[in-house]
Amino acid sequence: MPVQEDDLVRDAANGDESALVKLLAIRRESLVRMVEGRISSTWKSIIAAEDVVQSGFVEIFKRMNGFTFRSTPAFNSWVIAITLRQLYAMIRTLRAQKRGGPAITPPADSTVENLMDLLKGPTATPSREIAADEASEMLQGAVELLPEQQKQAVCLVYFEGLSARETAGRLGTTERGVHGLCRRGLAKLRSLLRESQVLVRH
Repeated sequence: MPVQEDDLVRDAANGDESALVKLLAIRRESLVRMVEGRISSTWKSIIAAEDVVQSGFVEIFKRMNGFTFRSTPAFNSWVIAITLRQLYAMIRTLRAQKRGGPAITPPADSTVENLMDLLKGPTATPSREIAADEASEMLQGAVELLPEQQKQAVCLVYFEGLSARETAGRLGTTERGVHGLCRRGLAKLRSLLRESQVLVRH
């Protein structure tokens, strides 16, 4: 990673908005490609990846003063997590509208918190050194490291709110297959989060 980019991240964390603008400009194209890969055929005519990324940038600007510089990779994971959070929030809102439910759905954080509760289990808790909001962002970043099928299953079930049957239809597998993918995905997430000290054992 170029030293110059590390300097930009550090400057942005210290309140330099011009540094943040440069960083986000560098990442825009790759973020758009990532989001395009996450939008299913159901929503491609409704959700534009550029709009999702722009919405994520607005949120990043709002929250940058709460970001503590640790490394450029940590910043990249944070940006990805916020961008995906915007996408999943849009999908949940559209699904609620499609089903005749309320246009406003619970915030994405509530879904992430439920998933974090699942991951904690009886002997692990979130590290006290990591704020809950930061932990949720690290969780979403960890999801990106899962094998592709596990990642798709976890995202569809836990972030988009699909049932096992709906997810099976989307992935071309069985409900049992979905449960297996989610089980292995959650186990991998526990391992990744313990490695990053987001989850600690007592």
